[in-house]
Amino acid sequence: SKYKSEFLANMSHELRTPLNSLLILAHQLSDNPEGNLTAKQVKFARTIHGAGSDLMGLINDILDLSKIESGTVTVEIDEVIFGDLREYVDRTFRHVAEDRTLGFDIEIDAGLPHVLSTDSKRLRQVLKNLLSNAFKFTERGRVALKIRPAIDGWSHENSSLSSARSVVAFSVSDTGIGISGDKQRLIFEAFQQADGSTARKYGGTGLGLSISREIARLLGGEIRLQSSPGQGSVFTLFLPDEHPSLVARSRSQVATMEQELDEETDVRPSLMRPVYDLLDDVESLTPTDRVLLIVENDLGFARVLMDLAHGAGLKVLVASRGDVAVAMARRYRPVAVTLDLRLPDMSGLAVLEAFKRNAETRDIPIHVISGVADGQDQIIAQGAASYWLKPVEAPALQTLLKQLADPRNQRQCLVVGNVGESLTHLIRHLETSGLVVEAVESAARAYEVFGDRAIDLLVLQCTHADGARIKSLMKVPDPERFARTPIVAFTEGPITARQQSELTKVRKHLSVLEVTSYEQLAEIARTLVPPVVIAAPSRSIQRKIEPADTELLVGKKVLVVDDDVRNIFALTALLERYRIDVVHAENGRTAIALLQESPGIDIVLMDIMMPEMDGYDTMRAIRRIEQFRQLPIIALTARAMKGDREKCIEAGASDYIPKPVAPDQLLYQLCTWAKVSAQLAPIASAEPQQ
Repeated sequence: SKYKSEFLANMSHELRTPLNSLLILAHQLSDNPEGNLTAKQVKFARTIHGAGSDLMGLINDILDLSKIESGTVTVEIDEVIFGDLREYVDRTFRHVAEDRTLGFDIEIDAGLPHVLSTDSKRLRQVLKNLLSNAFKFTERGRVALKIRPAIDGWSHENSSLSSARSVVAFSVSDTGIGISGDKQRLIFEAFQQADGSTARKYGGTGLGLSISREIARLLGGEIRLQSSPGQGSVFTLFLPDEHPSLVARSRSQVATMEQELDEETDVRPSLMRPVYDLLDDVESLTPTDRVLLIVENDLGFARVLMDLAHGAGLKVLVASRGDVAVAMARRYRPVAVTLDLRLPDMSGLAVLEAFKRNAETRDIPIHVISGVADGQDQIIAQGAASYWLKPVEAPALQTLLKQLADPRNQRQCLVVGNVGESLTHLIRHLETSGLVVEAVESAARAYEVFGDRAIDLLVLQCTHADGARIKSLMKVPDPERFARTPIVAFTEGPITARQQSELTKVRKHLSVLEVTSYEQLAEIARTLVPPVVIAAPSRSIQRKIEPADTELLVGKKVLVVDDDVRNIFALTALLERYRIDVVHAENGRTAIALLQESPGIDIVLMDIMMPEMDGYDTMRAIRRIEQFRQLPIIALTARAMKGDREKCIEAGASDYIPKPVAPDQLLYQLCTWAKVSAQLAPIASAEPQQ
């Protein structure tokens, strides 16, 4: 399995690398930005892009099937509501039916259970595969999906179905070409179709049914087929009403769930008795407590979360209403919030928006824990730190809460300033950036604090026009340690000539940013010491770029580091459309030399798989050079296996994009990091005052 995974990672890289160039250039040509292509040529470009996208889909299918066969795919059990499933299917395939002038029916039997406990994402994947095939092989007539209770029809060897309390059948029928009996077993094998003429006429690889069959087995079910040539086909997916992992849980375990969470595999609110005498820690909070705010409509689940949080060392506040939650967050400044989306007074999305709109709460990490399966991308795009779909495994929750309780995951800021109203105002603005702020009055005391513990940001309140506080940085006892800590000189107004002179001297040894306004200070703090990212087991993020945002990129200088000249050509063509100045290097050593010799590079796009000095080593080397510690580096890699993103970030990448690169995603990241670069740039426009 290890060698297979490594082979797949390398194979994926070798295929994704040329695809990256193909898709970017085809996209460029199909957009026809210069208007010099004919309609026929644009059509050719779109065909190339479509073929490349299909090939990318094939690569993903191969990886998916291989992961299933190697046993590395995990099943995430949640509750499937049939009404929601109907909406998903109708939304996905109604336009397909209309385009092909086919009838399309969705029928849900009234005798079904209210919900189905299975992996909703995998169930949708199977239904999508079956329905896609039905529409592909049907030229006239209709396609139908019927969901009903079943009492037979599956093989007797399937113990999960035979022992289930009830079984649900999902039947996809069509009036298409049909399949002869001797071919029906063959089509479930990888890369197989009924015959060669079918493959030539209808396309496809035959992986869809193989993947669907394996997923059905993962879910404790199976797929059966009834068909004959010219009479259409009926594919039926049989699933138990509860996944086998849930059935295996004894009733005694269910009854003692709250007492045995450490041994439990699921935290399922529907299995817990409601607790209405919930008492949180609001009466016993102290200034040093790390507080979790639980916003939850299900008080039983809130009780479970509270017990887990206490076990991790957190104090807890509980709110069941959105308006109360926002007010509590503003007052008590929790280290994080868990948010249910279904609240009695307002939607969870509205609560999330309220948190992100308010300057006092927008930097508090919001971890959505909800039974709502749809809209995860939108929720992440709105600023949620993570999205957890109920039921959530207890060990995963415990890991999250332990991370929240760990002081190392709270960003520490040390301020050197004079006691007074202006210092209080300064601290308040830093706290809105999610920092824990400690203030000392002298540089000597600041050096003592540095010796005791890790500090993420040092801020000097420079009220002395002669630059004495800035000058104190020349006497730091451990220059190397201070060099690793972002330092900000806050002047609250235009910098004086004396202060500028002292800054120039200090910058020969340390990197110091000068900031002149409270608003900019808060933004710089968010950029220099972003919050520790604590993610859910999996999440998908899709971002869109607004046309106006690309104005930020005009005149920016981007270094593309890639050993494949096709990728350099493709990325250069894309970036130059937005008036970006592009320079390139074909290996890590050249890239480092170019950075040192060519001033003004704003962002680096770094390939990972390069000869001699790969992207990991190149990024580490760049980060060791003081002037490039904050330089945005976006890793572009064709390695898309689990853990690759983490390896890139650990090596020094600011962000990560898997190949083939989607132009919109790349532009979004470039705009984001262009803003960061602007915030990090010292303020040189303010005229020195005497």
